[in-house]
Amino acid sequence: MSPEPGAPGPGPSAAAAPEAQPPELSLDVRLRAGGFELEARVLVSEGPLVLVGPNGGGKTSLLRALAGGDIEVEGRIAVRGLPWVDSAAGLSLPPEARSVGYLPQGGSLFPHLDALDNVAFGVPEARAETRRTRARLLLEELGVGELARRRPRRLSGGERQRVALARALARSPALLLLDEPTTSLDVSVRRGVRSLLGRELRVPGRLGVVVTHDVRDLVAWDPVVALVDDGQVRLLGRLDALPAEPEHPFLAELLAPLRG
Repeated sequence: MSPEPGAPGPGPSAAAAPEAQPPELSLDVRLRAGGFELEARVLVSEGPLVLVGPNGGGKTSLLRALAGGDIEVEGRIAVRGLPWVDSAAGLSLPPEARSVGYLPQGGSLFPHLDALDNVAFGVPEARAETRRTRARLLLEELGVGELARRRPRRLSGGERQRVALARALARSPALLLLDEPTTSLDVSVRRGVRSLLGRELRVPGRLGVVVTHDVRDLVAWDPVVALVDDGQVRLLGRLDALPAEPEHPFLAELLAPLRG
């Protein structure tokens, strides 16, 4: 039935309100690995997220939990509103169902494969030549294209790091996990890789979670910073919102070059 003449039609208030976007990462977990325990409550609306803190504080354990590694997780992990782990409901997606690109410390390349095939291994569900084409492009972008046919034992530590990074990027993951990605790199290539990662960490539809001890990474990537120490997330915030004089000695030392 048509409305009566002069009757008010549906105004803006009648239109459906846009749905709020879920956070990129919602994490409320307790992790156990051997005798180590970590409790973490993190909500990130817009990444990337960078984990900083003393060695042994729990940063790598947190990456392993997100990747679906061999670590006991109690609680809930959701990426863009989709639950990956919910221990109360008996849910824990296997690593292959999580769309994760993971660069662990040391890279963990397959010793029996050359650089090209190591990277191609990370490209999902494609013909062999398609996988190798993408692998070649990534190796070239990271400055190691000429090393495509070398096996890991014939690569330097920094070269292995770049090949492993290419493999982590190869599957265009929804969650990119990087454990100290610039540490093993020569000064001559670190700036270029840092710039490339700045782009990769902000690819639409992707969340990056990175462990670093280099304040230049924080400046370049403008991330949410989480201070992880002694099995706890001690502080969470954007770089420009962190305290001018942090009480935590590690954070004070890390940020000292920025505070003059």
